[in-house]
Amino acid sequence: MWSQPGLAQSSEATGQLRGRVILESKDAATELQAEMNRVVIYAVGLSEAAPSELKSVEQKETNFVPSVLPITRGQKVRFANIDTLVHNVFSTSEAKEFDLGDQSPGTQQEVTFNKTGLVQIFCNIHPQMSLTVLVLPNRRYTQPTADGQFSLTGLPRRKLKVFAYHPRARALSQEFDFTGGELQHEFKLVLSKTPPAHLNKHGKPYKKSKY
Repeated sequence: MWSQPGLAQSSEATGQLRGRVILESKDAATELQAEMNRVVIYAVGLSEAAPSELKSVEQKETNFVPSVLPITRGQKVRFANIDTLVHNVFSTSEAKEFDLGDQSPGTQQEVTFNKTGLVQIFCNIHPQMSLTVLVLPNRRYTQPTADGQFSLTGLPRRKLKVFAYHPRARALSQEFDFTGGELQHEFKLVLSKTPPAHLNKHGKPYKKSKY
C-alpha cells in the first residue's frame, strides 16, 4: 500500500482528482451506503509534515466513531471514552503497538503515530469494536460523500499514484499524470464478507464479557 515518501511537495500544488467511488459486496447483508464513510482516497509519492490538528476517536455504545481514520505521519489521535462502560484500547500492529489499559467513562488519552502504515485497533473487553487508522506520508487524502463523490486536491503537477482503500476490499491503485491539472476517475471496490474474529491483546480468543 505504501510508497517511499522521499519527495517534498511542490510549491505549485494545483493538480486535483475528482470522481466517484462505487461499492459492491459479496455479502448481501452489507449496507453499501453506510460503508462509504469507510473509504479513503489518498496519494503517495510526496511527503508533508503532520498538521497540528488533533484527531479524535470516540468510544461510544461499544463502537469506535469513526471506524476508519486517515491521518498524517506524526499526528496525534485522542481516544475519548464517552461510553458508560470501561474500555481497553490496544493495537499490536507493526506500524504502531500500544495499550491504553482500562479507560473509565469520561476519560481520554492521546497517542502519536510516527510511522506510516495500517494500524488495526481493538478493545480488549469488547470484541465487536474495531478501528482502522491509515497513517499516511502526507495530507493528500480525502473521503467520499455518501453518494460516492470525491475530490482530492492540492496535488503537485507531476505523476503520482493514488489509492482507493476500504478495510474489507483489496486496495486499488492508479498512476496519474497531474501536469495538466484536473483529472477524473472512477474507483470500484468489491467488499469481502465480514472478516473473521480477531484475537485479544494477549493473542488469545476473547472470553465472554459480562459487560
